[in-house]
Amino acid sequence: MSKPTTAVARIATKICGRRHSRSATGAARAAGVQGRFWQYQNAVFSNAPKRGHLGIDRAKRIEFAGQAGVPDLAAFERALDDPVHLAAVQIDATEAQRIGATSTPIFMIGTTPAIGAQPLEVFRWVIDDEIALAERK
Repeated sequence: MSKPTTAVARIATKICGRRHSRSATGAARAAGVQGRFWQYQNAVFSNAPKRGHLGIDRAKRIEFAGQAGVPDLAAFERALDDPVHLAAVQIDATEAQRIGATSTPIFMIGTTPAIGAQPLEVFRWVIDDEIALAERK
């Protein structure tokens, strides 16, 4: 890279296209309200199978919240059904669909998505390209 920059990359961590993905995203958001987003994510991913999808019903989401150390499980459960909370999840789903994000990981670097696990060189190339584009404006 020619010169460093800030705010070039935005990591999309809230991909939520399918029903189960939306409910898992909602649960992660509900844990995040209590400062336990990453701990919740870790609990989910540590239980994920090597192949396929982890089916996460409501009871499992609550169990993961407990594993993540969410301090107020009753508030966590209420957040799962809160219309404002559900609307925020739908906004995330719409944004993910708009940018073509159908799986994780996806990284938005400027206006360019890097989809899937990519080698470091891909990120360097995309960041350099985005910096050059920004400098032309």
